[in-house]
Amino acid sequence: MTPFTNKQVRGKVLDHLGLVTATIEDLGLVEKIDALLPLSQNNGSKVSMGQRVSAMILNGLGFMDNRLYMFEKFLDNKSVDRIFGQGVEASHFNDDALGRCLDAIADYGVTKFFTEVSFAIGQEKKLIGPTMRGDTTTLAVYGDYPGAREPHETARPERGHSKIKRGDLKQMILHLATTGSSGFPIWMQAHAGNASDKKTLIEAARRMEAFRKHIQLEDPIYVGDSAFYSGAVKDGAGMKWLSRVPENIKEAKQVIHTDQDNWIDLSNGYRIQPFTSEYGGVSQRWILVHSDQAFEREIKTLERQIGKEEAELSKTLWHLSCQEFGCSADAQKAISQIKFKYHQASYEIEEIKKHTDKGRPKVDAPYTTVFKVSPTLEKDQEKILYTKEAKGRFILATNDMDRLSDEEILTEYKKQSSTEGGFQFIKNNAFEVDSIFLKKPSRIQALMAIMCLCLMVYGFAQYKIRSTLEETNETLPNQSNRETKKPTMQWIYRLFHGIHVLKIETKELSQELVINLNPLLERIVRMFGTRAMEIYDLVA
Repeated sequence: MTPFTNKQVRGKVLDHLGLVTATIEDLGLVEKIDALLPLSQNNGSKVSMGQRVSAMILNGLGFMDNRLYMFEKFLDNKSVDRIFGQGVEASHFNDDALGRCLDAIADYGVTKFFTEVSFAIGQEKKLIGPTMRGDTTTLAVYGDYPGAREPHETARPERGHSKIKRGDLKQMILHLATTGSSGFPIWMQAHAGNASDKKTLIEAARRMEAFRKHIQLEDPIYVGDSAFYSGAVKDGAGMKWLSRVPENIKEAKQVIHTDQDNWIDLSNGYRIQPFTSEYGGVSQRWILVHSDQAFEREIKTLERQIGKEEAELSKTLWHLSCQEFGCSADAQKAISQIKFKYHQASYEIEEIKKHTDKGRPKVDAPYTTVFKVSPTLEKDQEKILYTKEAKGRFILATNDMDRLSDEEILTEYKKQSSTEGGFQFIKNNAFEVDSIFLKKPSRIQALMAIMCLCLMVYGFAQYKIRSTLEETNETLPNQSNRETKKPTMQWIYRLFHGIHVLKIETKELSQELVINLNPLLERIVRMFGTRAMEIYDLVA
């Protein structure tokens, strides 16, 4: 037999991209995007807008060193025809094609584009739950931007409070809302880097409410953290909301320090106590929550803070005791400038006569009077006890007076972590603004929508495989080789590293083979359905 040559045998990377493609098709993303951003049949485009977005999602979920830097070469060594179908080539997804796709999203309206896609999928897949949970995060960007605003520009990078401690960089603020047990991203909106959460959170909730009414969706409860509360009380009429109450409100301080003994014990380490409130002229249910785990964690932090303050104050007071003051008033002024949080000090001011001449003083030698402070430091036990009473406690408030039970209020608020988890997934230290895609602020906003679509695809895939494992009572090995019903998709994707498509082409033979699949990976592929099985050449 004649040995094969390099020209006759070629390999293409497939890895986990077949699973991503199957998920994208399961959600119907390409068709939904093509319906919103249609292309004329006469403009010579090789791929549709939906396919371009699909390519960016594949790149975003490709777990490259920089997941947000999209370029044509990402697809160069991939099995493009298996992912997109015959006739589609990597060169079709060049800088110009993807850049024009981002422009089309910006022209359509970034939030409008994402919301129309997400609500349609959420309704089809029954992923929309009784609450909409919103939060914001900041994304730093590099680069300079033109002074004039673009026609469809609604937000641009600005300097603001930097959560990543990069005050030298401009930033954008991403508002994301999730819903349901899957943490499905239902809403996204880009804001300028100096936008205030107190304004953006309530404005987004009101916009979601208007859209919800437009599509006649069942009335949800909007959930937010403490930055959401004041806006909800002031401008949340006509919608149901649930929020954490800021602890700087006088009434909240009184409730947090309550010493009543009618706690309701829950089985998960929480205790709750219901109250009613008319704060801001709005009838509300307040739930005081005590968490045993949070209490232990916060008490340890408090003890460290007390110890640190004691060390700093001891040093400060020692230096004070070494000083000489010209009068008692100066000594008192120096004492008043020392700030205490968990300690208190008592002082004795001593008047000392001191000779002005050097050497052994004569009987009638002149002298001057100085004043020295003798401080005594001790813990302020009353203040420490008062502070400890509030540890592990917080207040949840809602204007929904009957739909949720007291325990359900806590349960729904805790699901806020699904939004925070979404931020951890999509957040990167910086956009590569030098790239062709991010030369304009409008493209940055469009790219933020692509990031949220990546989260949608990733989250739905994870929800689907976990649901399948639960329904069939099966497990998969995790990173520690322990069986679990809740694997992460990042781990699943990494299991598929090294899956390739081998193509053999001679005069007598033309064949493609998917290689390096093992029984575990085949089992996972089958969980993703018929399309995934086709991509990985598995028979039913």
